[in-house]
Amino acid sequence: MSRLSSLSSTSNRVFIGGCGLFPGFDENALRTLALGAFLGWMVMPARMEAAVIGVLYPQVRPPYEKVFLDIIRGLKGYPSIAVKTYALPRRFDVKDIKAWVEREDMDALVVLGRRGVKAAEALAPSIPVVASGTLLTPEQDSAITAGISLAVDPEKLFLTLLALMPQVERVFVVYHPAYNAWLIKKAKQVAERLGLVLKSHPAHTLKEAVQRYRDIFEEIRPGRDALWLPLDSMTVNDQVILPMVLDVSWDRYLVLFSSNPAHVQKGAFFALYPDNEALGRRLGALALELLRGKLHHQRILFVEDVKLAVNVRVAEHFGLGPERLRRVRIDVFFPRP
Repeated sequence: MSRLSSLSSTSNRVFIGGCGLFPGFDENALRTLALGAFLGWMVMPARMEAAVIGVLYPQVRPPYEKVFLDIIRGLKGYPSIAVKTYALPRRFDVKDIKAWVEREDMDALVVLGRRGVKAAEALAPSIPVVASGTLLTPEQDSAITAGISLAVDPEKLFLTLLALMPQVERVFVVYHPAYNAWLIKKAKQVAERLGLVLKSHPAHTLKEAVQRYRDIFEEIRPGRDALWLPLDSMTVNDQVILPMVLDVSWDRYLVLFSSNPAHVQKGAFFALYPDNEALGRRLGALALELLRGKLHHQRILFVEDVKLAVNVRVAEHFGLGPERLRRVRIDVFFPRP
């Protein structure tokens, strides 16, 4: 029998007699029930044994490993879970991973990063697989059972934008359809509900992306338009795209926001990015939902547990005072004091 078959909702009640709490109740029967409840309590630890969750994560150097270690720390802090970890080298052996999974008697796997997802695809395990620590799409990542993409929920992004800059009417975005089409689909629905116009421009190559940005720059209106930088190393290329949009956003009062705090440090207005420990806890909850049979189809979610970074210099450039910034909870300020 699987370890998790014992995770039931059965509860034991302890009755206390001798105080007139149950008038007319036979005291001997009461003692028998109390003893039975006590014995039931004594065996509860066996029935409530923690689910063993294996975590596959990329073996990378500091400071990059901190993201994965923070997610694992959050996962370890979730109740009813025992965590075993396996650092994946760049060239991993699937046989070694399979032997580790079987030896540790795993109930489910959490895979982190693109390397972790590839390992799950090669492993094809019979146990549930939950993924995160990378961009996920329902179409491309069919090997996983459930996951939380690193893409931040567009609703949180747009609500933060409107809290800080309520005069913004249009949001522009350049995106790669292979990675962010489902994100843009959700974003369009959210934008319409919030009274924003989302103008999305697909691009498949860096050259295409540069031209899409140039087209956007031709029609932006200072202070009333925003540019969203999604997680995508091509359409938000650090060497080519980022310096260009940073210059234009400053000169033309274009509200530039992102999901990467490093962009805020370089001059974007704000970024919402994952709270990695909270993400780990949410992955633990998702894994237990799968093991308890509460999810019956693949489920990929956006990140909802986020932190906010704001560039105060850019805020002052837009004429925003402390009162406006107090409308939101800010976790990190740039430039750092």
